[in-house]
Amino acid sequence: MLILAFLIFNAQSLLTFINVDFYTSDWWSPVLYLELVDENQNLVETEKNLLIEISPLSSFFVYPSTKFIGSIYLEFSCILDSYFYIKLTCDGCESYTTGTAYNHLSKNDFIEITPSTIITNLGKEISIWYNNYFETPFSTIFLITKEKFDYSIIPNSLSSGFLYLSFFTVGKKKLIIYFDDFTSTDAGGIVLQIEESNKYYSTFFAVDYPITFLDPLDFYLLVYSDDTYTTFAIISCYITVSLNPVGSLSGTTTQWMDEGFSEFTNLYITTLGSYRIFFTGSCIDSFEASNSITVIGVDSIVLSANTVYTKIDETIIVTVGIFDNLNSVFTHETLVTLKSSSLEMIGTTSQTTSSGSATFTLAFSINGQTSLSAFTVYDLDSITVNSLDIYILNSMCLEWNQDLCTKCVDLANVVNGKCVCNNLSVQIEMHCEYIDEYVNSGNKRVLACNNIFTNSDVIGYYNEDCKSINIKFSSNVVQSSELGCSKYVILPDYLNQLFIDCLWISPATMLLIFGAVLDGKEFIIKLDASLTPEEEKCNEYIESLAIVVAALVNSYPIINLTGPVSVNLCDIDIIIIENSKDNSDYIYKWTVIPSSSDLIIYLTSISDYILTIPRNYVQEGNIQIVCFATSLTFSTSSSQTFSIEITNNQYLTVGFSIQDNSVFLVSENISIQGFIESSCLTDSITTYNWEYLSNISLDFGLILTNSQDPSILKIPEYSLIEGNTYSFKLTIIMEPTSVSGSKSINIIIGSNTLIMTLDKTSGIINKSQDLIVTAFAIDPDSPDSVITYKWKCYEGSSQCLNSNKVLLEFVDNDPQLFVSKESLREGATYSFTVTASNSNKLSEETVIFYVEATDIVLTLDKASGNINISQDLIVTAYATDSILPDSVIVYKWECYEENSQCLNSNKVLLEFDSNNATLFVSKEDLREGATYSFTVTASYYGKSSEETVVFFVEFYDLVLTIDKENGTIYKNQDLVVTAKAYYPVSSASIIQFLWECHEVDSLCMGNYQNILSFNATNPTLTVLKEFLREGAYYIFNISAYTESKSISKSTEFYISLHNDLTIEYTENQASENLVFYAVTPDIANLKFNWSIDPKISKTFPMNYSYFSISRKSLKSNTDYNISLVGTFKPGDIIKSFYILTQPKTPNCSAPEVVFSQTKWLIKVRSCSSDNPNLLYEFGCSTKSNSELWFTPETYENSSYVLIPYTCQNATASICNELSCETVKNSIPKGNRIHKDIISEFNSDISENITIPNAALYYSSMITTQDQWNIIFLELNNFFRSQTPTKGTVNMFISSLNSMILQISLISSENANLTLMLIDYSISTYTGMLSQSDILVISNWIGKLTSILDINDLSQALSSAISLYFETALPGSDPLIQDSEITVYAARVLADSLPGLNISVGDNSLKIPNRIILDHITVYDIEYIVYPPTQSTVIFEVSFYASGTYANKTLTLSTPKSTVLGSGIIYTTVGGNFSSNKIYECAYLQADKTWKISVCKVTESKNGKAQMGLTHQSTFKVYEINSSGSCEVGAGPIAITCAWMLIAIFVTVGFHVIDKNQDESIRHINKYTNYPLTSIFIRQPNGKRKSSVIYFFSTQIILMCLIGILILSFETPLEKTDKKYGTFLSRNVDPGAAAWGLTQIIAFPAFYFAFNQFASAKKALISKYATISLASICFIGIVLMTVFYCKEYTFYWIINYFIFLLLFSYF
Repeated sequence: MLILAFLIFNAQSLLTFINVDFYTSDWWSPVLYLELVDENQNLVETEKNLLIEISPLSSFFVYPSTKFIGSIYLEFSCILDSYFYIKLTCDGCESYTTGTAYNHLSKNDFIEITPSTIITNLGKEISIWYNNYFETPFSTIFLITKEKFDYSIIPNSLSSGFLYLSFFTVGKKKLIIYFDDFTSTDAGGIVLQIEESNKYYSTFFAVDYPITFLDPLDFYLLVYSDDTYTTFAIISCYITVSLNPVGSLSGTTTQWMDEGFSEFTNLYITTLGSYRIFFTGSCIDSFEASNSITVIGVDSIVLSANTVYTKIDETIIVTVGIFDNLNSVFTHETLVTLKSSSLEMIGTTSQTTSSGSATFTLAFSINGQTSLSAFTVYDLDSITVNSLDIYILNSMCLEWNQDLCTKCVDLANVVNGKCVCNNLSVQIEMHCEYIDEYVNSGNKRVLACNNIFTNSDVIGYYNEDCKSINIKFSSNVVQSSELGCSKYVILPDYLNQLFIDCLWISPATMLLIFGAVLDGKEFIIKLDASLTPEEEKCNEYIESLAIVVAALVNSYPIINLTGPVSVNLCDIDIIIIENSKDNSDYIYKWTVIPSSSDLIIYLTSISDYILTIPRNYVQEGNIQIVCFATSLTFSTSSSQTFSIEITNNQYLTVGFSIQDNSVFLVSENISIQGFIESSCLTDSITTYNWEYLSNISLDFGLILTNSQDPSILKIPEYSLIEGNTYSFKLTIIMEPTSVSGSKSINIIIGSNTLIMTLDKTSGIINKSQDLIVTAFAIDPDSPDSVITYKWKCYEGSSQCLNSNKVLLEFVDNDPQLFVSKESLREGATYSFTVTASNSNKLSEETVIFYVEATDIVLTLDKASGNINISQDLIVTAYATDSILPDSVIVYKWECYEENSQCLNSNKVLLEFDSNNATLFVSKEDLREGATYSFTVTASYYGKSSEETVVFFVEFYDLVLTIDKENGTIYKNQDLVVTAKAYYPVSSASIIQFLWECHEVDSLCMGNYQNILSFNATNPTLTVLKEFLREGAYYIFNISAYTESKSISKSTEFYISLHNDLTIEYTENQASENLVFYAVTPDIANLKFNWSIDPKISKTFPMNYSYFSISRKSLKSNTDYNISLVGTFKPGDIIKSFYILTQPKTPNCSAPEVVFSQTKWLIKVRSCSSDNPNLLYEFGCSTKSNSELWFTPETYENSSYVLIPYTCQNATASICNELSCETVKNSIPKGNRIHKDIISEFNSDISENITIPNAALYYSSMITTQDQWNIIFLELNNFFRSQTPTKGTVNMFISSLNSMILQISLISSENANLTLMLIDYSISTYTGMLSQSDILVISNWIGKLTSILDINDLSQALSSAISLYFETALPGSDPLIQDSEITVYAARVLADSLPGLNISVGDNSLKIPNRIILDHITVYDIEYIVYPPTQSTVIFEVSFYASGTYANKTLTLSTPKSTVLGSGIIYTTVGGNFSSNKIYECAYLQADKTWKISVCKVTESKNGKAQMGLTHQSTFKVYEINSSGSCEVGAGPIAITCAWMLIAIFVTVGFHVIDKNQDESIRHINKYTNYPLTSIFIRQPNGKRKSSVIYFFSTQIILMCLIGILILSFETPLEKTDKKYGTFLSRNVDPGAAAWGLTQIIAFPAFYFAFNQFASAKKALISKYATISLASICFIGIVLMTVFYCKEYTFYWIINYFIFLLLFSYF
């Protein structure tokens, strides 16, 4: 059993991915590395295929292949240009989701995946076309969820083909298709939606498949409304069928479906291949039949004969083999006919066969040679027939010359004018045959038989499409089982350039596929001679096969036009004609006779193989459609004419809802619905006229009056007379066209038989009660008629006898049969027949009863099981006879062990009272390890009953405990360990002890290098401290034993020099985290390093004196070694460790889920656990992987629940007080209709459905505030009355969350009640709410902000956050919520606080680096941002001192509010903030008023606002209402006017100063070349004036351009009274751009004004142009200053002064 359990455990253990690393490499390619290990953490040594799903779903390839052993390294490339992550799994492996990596090197999509539809119904088949453009072979298809589904594949090539899939469950299905060539793997994906359907489809085909192109195709489509396929769906519409893939389907492809049934007959598929029928219609889902139809024809005929040499009138046997285009035997019945090329055949030359072969017995009447061939009616155009040459001889000589033979048959030589067989052959009649195992070698025979093909065994020919070549062998080829055949083919250069692939399409046929239409010339193709026949041949060895592919002669386009031969314009909108033999090499031209000018123009645009003619282009009459096709490759043309008869007949046909000559009863209400069965008219007014056609008297007018709907004829019950046939006629007229149709219908009135029922059915009865059977009969045609009854009873063929063996007596003419229980005879089989009759009818029913013989009922008060020797064995038997309850029962006990009697503890017969109802065996007699089988027999007067009970007597072992296990011992104390042992069965047992000690590889050594000394036989082990050796690792084994039993145990101790480093841990099952503290010695500079083995996925910082582990990261049934190393100087360390044992979880079967009437039953049938006291919780998991809980903890293993529609799987959590296991199973569909939500809610909770479960179920259905209020009040009362448990918390979170999701139905009053319940739960469930629960509660509070005041909600939120701080340690994961409300809470040490950046969504908090802190203080951070309302956001920033961390000791206390030292804390909050609006920030004072202080808005843009805080409190940032106007700044005008005044004053001054300056004076001073510096140097008259004009004009232009460009960077025209703030770096952008543009203008002006080589005319033009531009700019400056707001004119002036000085040098 242990071995079996071990095997089961290993079979169920999932393999695990470890060391998974998914990242973007240095060369911008995503890479993946991982290792796969078993439950023992050993690398897996068997090959696995890694299954990968990429998200977002797209095509990708990896190098190398995904097949691996133990570990794998992959390089990715995909079509994405973004971040992505992947999901991993493999056969027998866990599922694993990686982080993200970025793909920089995107690819074009190289995998085509095209489904027939992406949305389909459950159980329906989907076809998917796949094609890998890299030509990587198809490998597999899978779902990452490992869900089962059905699929089949029809390959088109190694890398393309069709997949056919169907699914068993609804939902989204992500399919991944793998392509693998053993060096790399390509993959593509697609998402399909599988939905429930209320229609179920079935197809029935009249014949088996395959069929030929001449066979009619007949089938039915049946649509049902239930999944048992018993009830037809009441739907009617036109159904159209087509082929998938596209093929030629002729005949009537559209039929009317009547009430779920549609029939298609006489359809013909004229193209070869495998197809599926595709159905479409307005009343059905598009549907593809699962049946695959293969269309075949005769493609090859092979003739053979028992000999090709014969004599006149001598018979030969000719066998004709027929093969289809699939290279299979053609098994359809067909007529085979032989042809002879030159000689007349004697015998039967035609024969019908269905076996694929025909045998003919022939003879010839004259000598000569003829060639035989054969044909059938199913021959294809591409058929190949190997002719058979027959020789009719009178000797072996073929040619004579003057009575001497000159030529002989094969294998014969001319010898003296006669033919003689050579040495290696023998003469058979008129020819020679080889001796076995000899072949030709040149002119001689050699013994060298090779099983190979020869050139004559292989033929090659073009296929019809001229894009492929078939190579056919005379027999099957061994290598045909391989995927491809390219390696066996050598092509000439032309063919090799166009070659794509080589496939085996049958065991004897290769298909060479080319990328374009071939030129049809003759080619020689060589084949590898290693190709081996399956049927052994004896041929000479050759190096290669050479196959001649004959040229195509005059390959003309093939045209086979298909379309309707007649068309009614009233029925259709378009006419479609197509060439079913289309080839991509063809181009088309169409003509129609007669034609209109519009049709001629329309036809010029059609060059495809399909011609679609709109109805408005044709008229009534006969039209001729001519198709001209031209082959581009062969430059040949052909044409075909197709005639269509065009009519325009308006019609109307009438149908009825019942069949003609339907039979009805007199007592039935008859309803006959008339309807328009078919018509081409629409939108017409319809009238219905009913007529009565029979001569039988009938008040037809009254019937018409009662028929309110004119289309329905309603005939009341008892209106018609039994036995008559009634005829009615309905005429339907459609106005205004007056088109009408009529139809008659007959109904037959039948009669009812008497209806009789019995209130008891046949069965088994006993003598404990009387037999009473009541008959009831009625005549439906005459309910008031008198019925008489007659009873009879028989046993076989004789009358019934009672218990005294005389005739059974009863009243035989009463409807009720009564037989007393005393009269019933045990073992009798009574057959009672009752006949009911009235004046003209009779009915009979029979009921049969078997009177069983009652046995004694025997029960035992103890069931089989394990017992022990600590108590006596007592089993009591109780027997009763139900017929004679006072009878005296006799008991008899027996005992056996296997095949012998039971033995006691002394190995002698076990003694007990065998004749007593109570079995008693004393505990002293019970033998340990024995299996006792006790059988008790109870008997009374020929009756007896027997029961057996089996007991196994358990072995009872000694119990051994020690008071100290596994730890660290310090050298300043003795090692003392006390062992205690006892035998539970006997306290008098003498127990002895033996201590042993060893180290890893030797006996224990003491401090003086001698063997450690201690008293080995004392229960208390004592080792003196002076003998303990520092650094030793002692392993002590203690054994306790008696004369017959023994037990042992070991403990380990590490001997340390220092005695103060220990690990302190207190177990707390309710806590999410396990916390360990170091009890530290008084050593300076002690540093800590924690470790855990085995490693866990998520760890806490390792360098503090405390250490925390998340309980969720630990595995069950695992021992973790928590190690602590303290280092206080190099090389000097102290150690301690703690062994943390994680118990086994219960091992439970998946829950059974059954829908019963209105609710579901969840039941866990079996669980195994070390602790038998199991607690069960029941709930479900949703598609988003969240858990919803319906019940509290219970000892019951089943519960009735209501499962919401959002649930995906039913869940059961089973706990054994130490650990928990969660098991899941799918949820069966429950058909429940809801009407009155509140009534149903109350009904369910009255039937033991928990109130939270009912609230969770109905919360999504409520639509009014009253409904919400009623359910919430029930929920509120429930939780306030419950004892707090973890299960109650789970129900509270699940149910209240579902109610708060209906936020639109919550009134302000109910919101207050909800908040009060939240407050109650926070105070009541302290210690039970997890961090995820706290986040859910904070999310509720965020939703309630839309109803309640934030001041009311703030206290509840703070209380919830305080629960987090009750268990948080410095360094623990922070509490983060980013939904309606933003929450960040964390506990940190002082050294972690400076420079801390906190970011949650659009909100952030930045602590400055320089801040005054108490370095030993532990700080709590609370950062809360409430949902924005309009332009106001309220947020809280709070800091608390919650303890100290000093001298390596963590001390936590009640948090107290504190204010951080100097420094501004910056926070950014998200909202509807704009840079053009004014915002203020205020904080909340103690009196709940707001004060504008300690908070300043520094920036607002892009929907965010940044504030600087010098205090911690509750703040709000809000918009200041604008007056809608702005102040006008005068700065730009003032500066411009100042420049103009200076320019005028300086120009006048220089004119006066320089007017007498000598023009001949030339200053060579270089500074005269700069406008600014040249002003201060005397120059000839006019030069300095030009400098002044240039300098001041460019300043005005610069000022103007800055103003213009501010429009591009800001919104200065917006009316706002916002004050200017800090001048930021971005505000300088308009100035920089304006400065650049000014340079473009200033440079040419400077050049022409000051260059001595420029003409005076150009200088003058430059001067006036500059002055004119400056004047325009002055006007622009004035206008912009008037319209700009003051804030922006301020930015304008600052920009100008920044760039002013740059003009000093230009």
